[in-house]
Amino acid sequence: MKPTAQEAFWRLWALKEVVVHSMSIPPKAELEESAATWSQEDRDEFNRSCKEQMEKRIAGMRKTGLWEHASPKEKEFLQTYGFQMGEHQQVSASWKVEAAGMLMWALRLIAEWPSIEVQIEDSDVLQAVPQPAEYKPKFRTRKEISLKRDFIDLWEWRVRERQLADEGRPFRPDAGMRKSGLRTSDDIVRKVAKEALEKGELPELIHGDFVYRGHAFRDLPADDYYEAASIIGERHYALNWLCGFAPDNEWDETITDT
Repeated sequence: MKPTAQEAFWRLWALKEVVVHSMSIPPKAELEESAATWSQEDRDEFNRSCKEQMEKRIAGMRKTGLWEHASPKEKEFLQTYGFQMGEHQQVSASWKVEAAGMLMWALRLIAEWPSIEVQIEDSDVLQAVPQPAEYKPKFRTRKEISLKRDFIDLWEWRVRERQLADEGRPFRPDAGMRKSGLRTSDDIVRKVAKEALEKGELPELIHGDFVYRGHAFRDLPADDYYEAASIIGERHYALNWLCGFAPDNEWDETITDT
């Protein structure tokens, strides 16, 4: 079962609230550095202020009916505040802007498909999501959405192959692979990349590999690789949800296997 446009719009609003909440305090490392010189009274006052802000946000979500559309994990995060908010929670929530961007594109709130080589700006999501009374949700065609899901699924596969290579996981080809000349994981990458190029799924290759920011993906600098993995992973999650890869449309249960 695939979500309706109205369900996708409510999901977009829930993601927007998650992103906004992730920005309610400075990044954890910066906060701890600043707070190192605070008195206990200062810390208590900061927490009190953050708690009030959190409670106000949730009250607003309840008033509009949005709270019921937030997932269990989102509700758990949205109820954290101040020093309670974990660093991993905050970083993970901030990346949800990429998932929100996919819903905006699917709902025709973004005219052009956002390149996977560039992060979606927080401001684009925070300012461009219309109020419920101002917008009647309407999807792009299911074919358009499905094609982009297939594209991101291909890239998610490449990200995971790079991850396995970076971790030094051994590649054990079976007899059929060896007979076909596929003896290493890089042989598989070259084969998939060549086929994707021939099908028009990739515009170009470098050294037989996917191209990201002008580099063969296997040679992508670590910082760019981690950024690419985050962008692609969040977009893959959202597009899989849109295409019915979540039991009963439960956001937290979305399947992202490639």
